[in-house]
Amino acid sequence: MTQAGPVSSALAIDLVTDGRTWERWKVRVGVGSCLSLWARGIPDGCEYSQIFVLLDAAALPAVFVEEVERGGLKQVNAMIPSGFDAGPVMIRLQCDTEISEPAAIELIR
Repeated sequence: MTQAGPVSSALAIDLVTDGRTWERWKVRVGVGSCLSLWARGIPDGCEYSQIFVLLDAAALPAVFVEEVERGGLKQVNAMIPSGFDAGPVMIRLQCDTEISEPAAIELIR
């Protein structure tokens, strides 16, 4: 289930980077595209199957979720399927039924 719950005051995205270049707030699209984000409010023990990165209308399943918080943040990685165009998009994080406020990122080639 995705995009099912209310916006959460506890769940928040602090940073988004390209999963390969680590460029902040910009993610390359194309074959093997991956994003990494760091978020607050992900409960310990939350299953991968409960965590999605919402990229505009697409729900991308998490492929990695950091088990232990570092400075209050957990890293979440998701693969971006081919077919996304370059340009600005909104990104949100969903954990179970809670959804973070959106953050703006740029998809680049």
